[in-house]
Amino acid sequence: MQKLGGSISRRPLDDVLSEVEANQDAADEAAKAARKTLREQRKAEKKEKREDRVANLKSKFAGSKS
Repeated sequence: MQKLGGSISRRPLDDVLSEVEANQDAADEAAKAARKTLREQRKAEKKEKREDRVANLKSKFAGSKS
């Protein structure tokens, strides 16, 4: 390994497992945040479409009363 410019270091198993678990927890939190963001975007899009439909219907009914 030294010929390639690298080095090998030993670390206690508990340290390695703790680091792996921390990385997994961080990845889980990032995925959760991404799902939440997508859910909020879809909710906003649905609300906008619903409001557009209601406004369209109101304009149609308001025009028919004349």
